[in-house]
Amino acid sequence: MAGRFMRAVQVAKFGTPLDVMHLTTVLQPKPGSLQVGDHVYCTFTDTGTCAEYALANSLRTFRLSSKLTLEEGAALGVPYATAYRALIHKVHAEKGQTVLVHGASGSVGLAAVQIAHAKGLKVLGTAGTTEGLDLVKKNGATHVFNHRKAGYIDEILASTGGCGVDIILEMVSHVNLNNDLILMNARGKTVIIGGRGDITVTPRLMMGKESSVTGMALANATEAEWTDISAALLNGMEADWLKPVIQKQYELDGAAQAYHDVMQTTGHLGKLIIKP
Repeated sequence: MAGRFMRAVQVAKFGTPLDVMHLTTVLQPKPGSLQVGDHVYCTFTDTGTCAEYALANSLRTFRLSSKLTLEEGAALGVPYATAYRALIHKVHAEKGQTVLVHGASGSVGLAAVQIAHAKGLKVLGTAGTTEGLDLVKKNGATHVFNHRKAGYIDEILASTGGCGVDIILEMVSHVNLNNDLILMNARGKTVIIGGRGDITVTPRLMMGKESSVTGMALANATEAEWTDISAALLNGMEADWLKPVIQKQYELDGAAQAYHDVMQTTGHLGKLIIKP
């Protein structure tokens, strides 16, 4: 029943309509691990985040380490939870495997790079700008590739000795999915995290390799998965390998511009957040 209790929290910083950094200044409806005055972050508020106060489910409200700023807390929730669930819960990534983060310079991509690097995977990442490639490498990628450059698929394969990769986290599946089928190795796995349209693929590319493609939506995470996610991310904060990258901050009256930039701008370099 604990998951049905709600917490009223004062908004300090927020990222997208789903991400918010809170100060829990309002008395809790039920005693729990979070107390008045704690710094917390959450995902999926019930009342929206562009407000002085928001209502959030206890299961989606988590402790923020003192090692992160409020702004970094605003950039934490959905990107890191998405990346962790894709890597750990969906494909059970293990130390020593090779993972390609296809679209690694955005907020989810950079989170995935940090998590995979911390878990001991060999990380390959793509981006579309020199700044993006540098940022991806700085956050833990072993090799980086410009996905706007002709022949970059061949470059990725060459970096694996022609074997392909074990895992692909795909942010732009409506563009890249058929390439992912080429890049996976035997029994390789691709997780579709993002996609905005249709694409034609060649299924036979999966047959001989017995590779697989699965979709993922963070909203489907179970209570047990949320518990694991929050504990792992807190450990990452305390161990100093989890460090959200903020590309730009907007004032509250610039919220509409922020949402426009998220949808219309390519070549993201981390998270966009809004300051109330």
